[in-house]
Amino acid sequence: MNPTALIFRPRTPDTWDDFETVMGESGGARRRWCMYWAIEYPGVDGRREQQAAMHELTARTAAPGVVAYLHDEPVAWCGFGDRSDLSMHARSSPLQPVDEEP
Repeated sequence: MNPTALIFRPRTPDTWDDFETVMGESGGARRRWCMYWAIEYPGVDGRREQQAAMHELTARTAAPGVVAYLHDEPVAWCGFGDRSDLSMHARSSPLQPVDEEP
């Protein structure tokens, strides 16, 4: 794969279906929709709760990430945002902030 062939688009409601394609039917690794670091204690149906939370983030004005495409097919995604959105990081010793930035 030639990484220069990748095209990136903001993860928005318009690219939600492509994001779901990347995550697969189960919602990605351990069915968490990449929300492990943001949701402290998922409910009984954690997968659906986390999918709904990710969908809510996607609807925000500022895109919470990008979807990567190779030959017009969604193949990956990358999330980003404020540290304050990732509450589980606050209790992780190796992931403590190295500065005072939000």
